[in-house]
Amino acid sequence: MILHDSYGRSFPYLRLSLIQKCNLRCKYCYDGVHYPDTYLNLQEIQNLAKAWIAMGCKKVRLTGGEPTLRKDLPEIINIFAEAPEIKRICMTTNGVLLAKNAALWKQAGLQGVNISIDTLNDARFRELTQGGSLKKVLDGLYKACEVGFPFIKVNVVLWGNETLEELDAFVNLAKQTGVKVRYIELMETGYLTEEQKHTDKYVAAKRIRTELKERGFTQENGEELAGPQEIWKNQEGAQVGLIAPYDSYFCQTCNRLRVDSEGKLHLCLFGKQVVDLRPLLQNEEDNELLQATVSQALQEKPKQHHLIEHNHGANRTLYSVGG
Repeated sequence: MILHDSYGRSFPYLRLSLIQKCNLRCKYCYDGVHYPDTYLNLQEIQNLAKAWIAMGCKKVRLTGGEPTLRKDLPEIINIFAEAPEIKRICMTTNGVLLAKNAALWKQAGLQGVNISIDTLNDARFRELTQGGSLKKVLDGLYKACEVGFPFIKVNVVLWGNETLEELDAFVNLAKQTGVKVRYIELMETGYLTEEQKHTDKYVAAKRIRTELKERGFTQENGEELAGPQEIWKNQEGAQVGLIAPYDSYFCQTCNRLRVDSEGKLHLCLFGKQVVDLRPLLQNEEDNELLQATVSQALQEKPKQHHLIEHNHGANRTLYSVGG
């Protein structure tokens, strides 16, 4: 069984949020709300994994919140790593706990990490994360390289014009370490709209595109299972990705579904359609019904989001959904 929606798109990619808490307070994400510890347990995740594998899942990304705050993270990784059908299992993290645990998580079966580093300026990092340590996160990045994760990316949210000023520094980081740097347009959420931060800090992806072209970068084809992103390379081998959700083409290659930490299926990160799967995660006997529920719900997945119209759907913050 392969999941398809009514527009012919297939969905081999699961993004599973493990927790709604985070140990940083990034200004574009943290809203000060305390979310309860009502996340899926290991058995529920096991049942979910079995269903998704049966529906043709090939790639899994663990997200949050900050997924490394789950003390049972190695066991969760292993659930997916033990399945031969899963070709890639990765995690998005702020990197705070990476230096200490990279080897353990790799041993559990984790193949890659996306590390959020929005600036290489220590003072700006501390201000943007409201107290975070850039050194601790960079130590995590270097440890991830040292232990040999085959897939390492650095995520950079385009937060104001200051981000553009650091492009050369990030290109040098990519060249020196071999990691892939990805710039991500600031996406509007309920929280950012309330605080009027999106309008103040939004930087269009086309500005990075222009800067990359001026530096001799050329666009290349993306990798299999990567989904909607652009890949740019220069002659020195530095690779820079660009995720531009406000571009019209973005949703055409959507290939992922999101399940949040409480077991709710989000058909679109910025949609209103949410399906509570948790009642079907209690017993393995409900596996076929779970698959049928997901397949049926997928037929209601919209053709595209409506961010350009300032419609962010049910998404209040990225860390509460699992962006």
